[in-house]
Amino acid sequence: MPIGAYLRSCLSAVETGFLQLNIFQTGIQNESIIRNEQRSTRLFLALFSISIVIIGLYYSVKQYRQIIQIRSPSIIEYSDLSKKVSLQCPCKNAAVKYEEFIQMKPFYHQLCQSDFVSDGFIDRLYSLYEQNLSRSIPTDVHRIAVFQFQTLRTLCQLAQKTINDSLETFLQNGFVQTHAVAEETLENQIASMRTDFINVKSKTFLRTLKFVQNVTAQSLFMTGASVTSVKPRTQFRMGFFENLPYPGIKYTFQDQSSCTCSSSTANSCMGLATLNSNAVSE
Repeated sequence: MPIGAYLRSCLSAVETGFLQLNIFQTGIQNESIIRNEQRSTRLFLALFSISIVIIGLYYSVKQYRQIIQIRSPSIIEYSDLSKKVSLQCPCKNAAVKYEEFIQMKPFYHQLCQSDFVSDGFIDRLYSLYEQNLSRSIPTDVHRIAVFQFQTLRTLCQLAQKTINDSLETFLQNGFVQTHAVAEETLENQIASMRTDFINVKSKTFLRTLKFVQNVTAQSLFMTGASVTSVKPRTQFRMGFFENLPYPGIKYTFQDQSSCTCSSSTANSCMGLATLNSNAVSE
């Protein structure tokens, strides 16, 4: 028998067997009931086959989670696993001080690290101030340099103390995290905190400095060198002496501009210094 005819006969036998299959047979020899039982069988097999296919597809695409516990993994193991699988790594300590894993070293302006703010240099300037006090004009470098460099040194010391105190306080704060984070995420968080720290502290220092400048100018505080002064002067009036406010030192610069340091403009009183009555410029 040819193979094609054999296959057709097998297919016909299977089809006939399927049409005559009856798994709900009741034993009643009624042709109508038997046909209904056969229809029910075919419907059941069709629904059963569809259900098997759906269940097979569901479990073929479903992702299974296998929990593997690794105690105290190294940073290399954690990094490798985080690239391959989903991790949940609870921290033994939820809060860790920043000082345990962050180091911040501030760098200041080169002037604050130079000899211009040293005791020896300022003592030399003070000697020049005393030698030229009576023979120079108020804007002469010999008379104002020592106080300007003293102010510069004080500002450098204040900046260093402010940054060091703030840095110590910052490093004592705790980094709170219940689960381990990726190295890149942690580095981004640290970089963001460092940027915020620098911006906030620099702005805070500038606000404080501006406040001191305004208070000094508006309150007319007197300095030891009388660069800005409210020292009273005595004036005879109506048979008695009366103390009047000192009018302040009026500075006249080479460009003929002027300002009085005991006035409300003292915080913006700026001009070229002089050396032996000549303007000092670049």
